[in-house]
Amino acid sequence: IVTESTGGIDLPSKIAFPAGFAYFKVGLPGGFDLGAKYGENSATFKKGNSEFKTASKIYGVELRKHIFGRSELSGLLLPDISVNLSVDGIDGYLRKTEVYSVKTAEIYNGNNYDQTVNTDYEWKSKWNAGQVGLRGVISKKLLLITPFAGIGIGKNFGETATTITNNGRITLDPDFGPNQSVELNSVNKKKSKSDDISFNYNIGAEFNLLLLNVGANYYASKDTRRIY
Repeated sequence: IVTESTGGIDLPSKIAFPAGFAYFKVGLPGGFDLGAKYGENSATFKKGNSEFKTASKIYGVELRKHIFGRSELSGLLLPDISVNLSVDGIDGYLRKTEVYSVKTAEIYNGNNYDQTVNTDYEWKSKWNAGQVGLRGVISKKLLLITPFAGIGIGKNFGETATTITNNGRITLDPDFGPNQSVELNSVNKKKSKSDDISFNYNIGAEFNLLLLNVGANYYASKDTRRIY
């Protein structure tokens, strides 16, 4: 489940929607594991005059070194402790549109008039970002379930490009002269780079059912919340 902020007038401030992920892991000599993940999510929400669309692709690789707990004896009595080095990336976009139309009664210098505002608003962001991270993880297998928890630090990289467009008109009625109608047209563009360092944590569990391994994980950092 992915949670996104919408910033919409009619839409809720945040919307949660499902995301699918696939994980692959292979054991290597020397207590190492090599893993990879890939996931996609997309969603469209409409309410009133607002529409919200988003889609992302998430991918990454991870090298894990088991420090403690891989032997039969320690695995029975003690938890498994590992250190993970990972590289993750995300590509996607977010688009918000709203049609705003309102008519109000106004008074100026004793004159009554109606003011009508009609605007089309669009916010579109595209991002290509990622993170190189180092994480410590502790886990313990208990029959068919293996709970785990981790804490890490990551160096972020990438870029987000945002364009905000407003097209509309303000109209005054009755006619106050040649300036009774004014166009509202603006385009603002901005690019921001992500190069900060963030701290994060996750908790979850894996369920072993015959040949099937099913997991649930909650991941949180300063600006991100994900459940998968």
